[in-house]
Amino acid sequence: MTDVLAKIRRDGPTMALAALGVVVVVAVGFGVFVASIRLLLPAVYSLVPGTDPSLVAAVVGFGPAAVYGVTVATLLRRFVVDGD
Repeated sequence: MTDVLAKIRRDGPTMALAALGVVVVVAVGFGVFVASIRLLLPAVYSLVPGTDPSLVAAVVGFGPAAVYGVTVATLLRRFVVDGD
C-alpha cells in the first residue's frame, strides 16, 4: 500500500495535468461541435430544404468536430508519444 501512495505522491501532479488537458480538449471539441451547428446549420439547411434538420445538424456538427479530433490526435502522437 505504501508503494501505491508513494507513486501517487510522485506522479500526482503529472496525472492531474494530464487529466486537466483531457478536460480542456473535450471542452474545446464540444465547443467546436456546438458552434459549427449554430453557425453553419442555417446556411447548409437552406441548400437542402427537404432534409431532416436533425440529420443536417449531425453532419454539420460532426464534420468540424471530427477534423478537430484528428488534428488533436495527430499532434498528440507527434509531440507526446513520439517525443520529437
